[in-house]
Amino acid sequence: MTVRDRRDMIIRGWRDMIVRGRRDMTARGKRHITVRGRRDMIVRRRRDMTVTVRRDMILRGRRDKTVRGRGVKKVRGSRDMIGRKRRHMIVRGRRDMIMRVRRDRTARGRREMRARGRRDMIVRGRRDMIVRGMRDMTVRGRRDMIARYRRYRTAKVRRDMIVRGRIYGQ
Repeated sequence: MTVRDRRDMIIRGWRDMIVRGRRDMTARGKRHITVRGRRDMIVRRRRDMTVTVRRDMILRGRRDKTVRGRGVKKVRGSRDMIGRKRRHMIVRGRRDMIMRVRRDRTARGRREMRARGRRDMIVRGRRDMIVRGMRDMTVRGRRDMIARYRRYRTAKVRRDMIVRGRIYGQ
């Protein structure tokens, strides 16, 4: 990503990105989100950040990633966040979340992702993920991927097999 691309993302698309709960994943972008993001979301959009909207955002699994935003939510939306959000995300949405490669950001969710998520991604979701050209980004998943396709020596054959979804062991 060039400096110009980054600048365009930060200046032009910034508010949209923040509202959609996305962020620039470059190191510089992460620093910027705390400064600019706080100003955009909390100062300019304070009217929108009512308790109801905040609760809706939490239930949809989105949240303001700024330090101040996290603090506000922890106080006002604590019951929603801790009980309802975690229950929705982990129990109901687990397989969908894994397919979309999203993560529950709570401490308990991270632990469960490491254990249950890895198992779901590797065992259940493997075929779909490979067909869609996605990869399990866990260390164990990367090892699995490499091991499974090692016997197909040429990169082209391996790529064709992955794209067409013809998988070792089927």
